[in-house]
Amino acid sequence: MTRVPVYCLVRGKSEADALERIHEALRQYKIDIGNDSSRVIAVPGDLSQTDFGQSEEGFLKLAAEITSIYHCAATNNWVYPYHMLKAVNVSGTHRLIRLAWQKRVKAFHFVSTVGVFSSKEYENEFVSEQEELDHSGPLRAGIAQSKWIAERAVQYAREAGIPTVVYRPSDLGSHSSSLAFNAKDHMCLMISGCIQFGKWPEMDRLVDAVPVDFAAKALVRISQKDGVTGRTFHLTNPVRTPMNEIGQWLRELGYPLDVIPYTEWVRELKQHCRSYPGNALAAILPFFSDAVLDNSPLPRFCNGGTLDMLTECKLECPPLDRNLLRSSLIGLVREGYLPAPVGNRIAADSEPRGVSRGSAPER
Repeated sequence: MTRVPVYCLVRGKSEADALERIHEALRQYKIDIGNDSSRVIAVPGDLSQTDFGQSEEGFLKLAAEITSIYHCAATNNWVYPYHMLKAVNVSGTHRLIRLAWQKRVKAFHFVSTVGVFSSKEYENEFVSEQEELDHSGPLRAGIAQSKWIAERAVQYAREAGIPTVVYRPSDLGSHSSSLAFNAKDHMCLMISGCIQFGKWPEMDRLVDAVPVDFAAKALVRISQKDGVTGRTFHLTNPVRTPMNEIGQWLRELGYPLDVIPYTEWVRELKQHCRSYPGNALAAILPFFSDAVLDNSPLPRFCNGGTLDMLTECKLECPPLDRNLLRSSLIGLVREGYLPAPVGNRIAADSEPRGVSRGSAPER
């Protein structure tokens, strides 16, 4: 494991303020770094600003000290239009690439998204890790557009001589052991909003989600392997889970949900949110419009090269099955994000009742 210092670019008025924000995030997500805290160096700055808001001297000092860049920062919102995402997702990536050039060439690890292929006009059923980005087809969602352009910039940087690696994760779920979660994640919003609403949509869609701790470990370990420069890795789950099955598991675990056809669910949800604007789904209602959801389908993502690397690293992605969902619900209830289900079955129900019947893995 590496022992080098880790520089974290964080919005803050000062180094002390930025460092406190890092510790606040560590506490929120239940991450204990122990003695490694001395390795964390807070860099107050903002991706949307020229040189991250640093002085020229500060920017060049940073460029001289770091040896590699892991770029996983983004404004991640499937409702925002492109112009609201460009400053951080696109211009911020350009600024980091410039940093990678300064003083000495640095390895550049870029976290993209499977959403760069979320086009209704993508012609193939599967996306290989070698698929050309130009083959994605036109994208409608602003987040997909911004990440596509950022990934294209990383490709240009590689062609110019910067050693780059691209990682495309799917949806990131709760931490598999600490059960920490991102309350703004759309799956958390979906589960919370449907429980508040009392209804779940019947829809022919498959969920590709990986625990956030698996994705983080996979990225770091792959990045430290030989022969990864210039490659793309799909951090996806080999087993996809039907949305309908997730709704059924929620019902089995004690949440009273009526299952209704998707179009009816959208219509009733809009009416519900007008009366109850505090519903978790109210803020992302536009996501369920034809312009976003129907026009942003995801194909299957082959990840044979990634799986080979993970086998070498002795890492395996757990499927999103009933037990993993139950564990995630425990964390959501524990933090007060969700009410306990009827009979608090998630606490009592500890034995597995089968695994996901999702699609078989593709390599």
